[in-house]
Amino acid sequence: MTQERQLITIIVTPNIEETIVDWLLEKPGVDRFVSYQVKSYNKDHSGYSPLERVTGWKRKTALRVLFPSEQMPEVIRELKLNFANSGIYYRVTPFLDDGII
Repeated sequence: MTQERQLITIIVTPNIEETIVDWLLEKPGVDRFVSYQVKSYNKDHSGYSPLERVTGWKRKTALRVLFPSEQMPEVIRELKLNFANSGIYYRVTPFLDDGII
């Protein structure tokens, strides 16, 4: 039986991307993760630059990382503690399977 895992998707602004990557690389049990550029849309444009208001989106980075289910509450607690007020958005979802073919 395989260990139950959860997938966390973390959406960050470019100014903290490297800091989050470093933080993830130091986490026990993280051997790999993916990151990719995303366009982040939000109805509230109050923090948008004039160009972002015209385009309607902000450039951000999404990072997707698998953690053992029992470790996820601690991961979220550390995110909240270490990156308070940084505008990070996260989503945790159940994870079924992965592998290399």
